[in-house]
Formats: sequence, structure tokens, C-alpha cells
Amino acid sequence: MLAHPALSGVVVDSGCEIKHYISEKLALRHGAILPVITSEYFDSMIQRLVTEKTISIDTTASGGNTSLMTLVEED
Repeated sequence: MLAHPALSGVVVDSGCEIKHYISEKLALRHGAILPVITSEYFDSMIQRLVTEKTISIDTTASGGNTSLMTLVEED
């Protein structure tokens, strides 16, 4: 798996006993230098792979007229 041409990097737990083996095998590859991402301080590895995107929509009425936000639509 470490020799696969589509490999872009490796995530390894810092407590993993073969961490150095993986680093050495990646170093022997020809081409681009690939990152070996390790965990420190006992954090969760998944946090390093997830990106959060937050979208905020300002729903206040233009000009600061807050009564427009409490309008009730009648049938």
C-alpha cells in the first residue's frame, strides 16, 4: 500500500510501533516527498482530517428595524 502511486500521505498514530518503518518506506519512494502526519498530546486523528465550514446569514432587517423580524404572515 505504501508503494501505491496515488498515495498522497500517511496518517499514523504517534503510539504506533511501525511509525519509523512507514516513514522510511515513504522516504525510499521516487517523486514527491509525502507527509507523515502523526498525533501528539493524545488528540483524535480524525480531527486532523476534517474541515468545518460555517455559514452565517444575517437575518436582521435592513436599517435596524427589528419589528420586521416579528411579522406574522396571515392566511
